[in-house]
Amino acid sequence: MSGTLLKLLAILSMTIDHIALFLLYEYPPFNETLITIGQTNITMVWIMRTIGRMAFPIFCLLLVEGFKYTKNRRKYGINLLVFAIISEIIWNLIQSESWTNIYTQNVFFTLFWGFMGMVAMDKFKYNKLEGICLMLITGVMVIFTRGDYYLTGWLFIIILYIARHIKKYQIVIVGAFLWPNFIAMVLTTVTTFLYNKKRGWLGNNTSWKYAFYVYYPIHLTIIYLLK
Repeated sequence: MSGTLLKLLAILSMTIDHIALFLLYEYPPFNETLITIGQTNITMVWIMRTIGRMAFPIFCLLLVEGFKYTKNRRKYGINLLVFAIISEIIWNLIQSESWTNIYTQNVFFTLFWGFMGMVAMDKFKYNKLEGICLMLITGVMVIFTRGDYYLTGWLFIIILYIARHIKKYQIVIVGAFLWPNFIAMVLTTVTTFLYNKKRGWLGNNTSWKYAFYVYYPIHLTIIYLLK
């Protein structure tokens, strides 16, 4: 499974999750119990949100891979930060019907601070003091900005980066992150196992690369307008 296919799968998973969370959650038919397994009532919303749990770990894995292989890390980081800022208004509106929300920020902030954490780890190899200072500043900013998945998401990215050269370790880390959601854990670990670390057919297409960034605020806007 190429990086392109993995990214498309993550986007599909995220979209399904956000439709369930922001659009269908308040509609009783989608919350009716289809089957009960143990103490868990399986509803359509539950199924869609379980599928949606795949998105963040896959995006984090692709972030680590992108950080490893990008020719321009500065540009990569700027893109993440710019789209974090662009996406913030619609994220606030869909979350709380407010232009501002100090309690949660969109996932691009989490990915950006994860990126900065990886930068700090690279700097540590050459300048320990600079690396430590940057990591501490990044950690404080994660707490301050409260991006989606918060500290857990940021640490997950850092740990994935530490294990970047050993695929089986990354699979275990992904599984641990999703536990105890067994179905999401199985789906995502299998997907991670199938990832061949190749870019895929859209790998060198700049237009498509930015289309993936733009999709995030656009799909949130459409869902918000449909609410």
